[in-house]
Amino acid sequence: MLSVALSLCLLFAAVCGQTGLSGADKQELLEVHNYFRSKVNPIATNMEMMIWNDDLAVLAQHYAEQCIFDHNPFRTNQQQTFLYVGENLAVNNRLQKNYTREVERWHKEVSEYDFVKDSCTGVCGHYTQLVWATSNHVGCGAYRCPNPVPGFPYRNGLILACNYGPGGNIFGRRPYRTGLRPCSACQLPDHKHCVSNLCSSTPAVKLPAAAVKQLNENKY
Repeated sequence: MLSVALSLCLLFAAVCGQTGLSGADKQELLEVHNYFRSKVNPIATNMEMMIWNDDLAVLAQHYAEQCIFDHNPFRTNQQQTFLYVGENLAVNNRLQKNYTREVERWHKEVSEYDFVKDSCTGVCGHYTQLVWATSNHVGCGAYRCPNPVPGFPYRNGLILACNYGPGGNIFGRRPYRTGLRPCSACQLPDHKHCVSNLCSSTPAVKLPAAAVKQLNENKY
């Protein structure tokens, strides 16, 4: 006889041990990251548009499959491109995946962050990494763990791990510069275009996507 948890898992086509992100999942995660980066308040003058990085995604996927809900202390040494790699993690037991909602949960920490004082009144590190201006590469992985995740009281927890390069949350620095006009302090020489308030190397991108429309309509 199947357990209740496994039966529900199969019913919703979220098979225990499910691994990896589809192409649509990756696009959703990338565009939702860029959406929140484009909407910071106060406005950013040097916010770079993120691009997907397959190497960071492989690193994130491998770590998600360890089913550890704690930061990977070896992530920077497990790659050779960036001097430092940032990381955000999320876990939930919903049987239907919704990566847009997970990134929005990180963004909601904005209420705990004071930009002027560059200080947190609670947890805000996920938010500051999300909007760290110079973190212009992101790669994510996901895995539904068949056994309970340590520190998380439910079975079939879905872990989302996102890695960022270059990593942010550098002590003593704000996540971005602010001023009167978006993109007025873009730092990379090839980022000559301003797209949705983001410094970009290309004049146009596909924004908003269905995931972003979902955010605008506040529908989950």
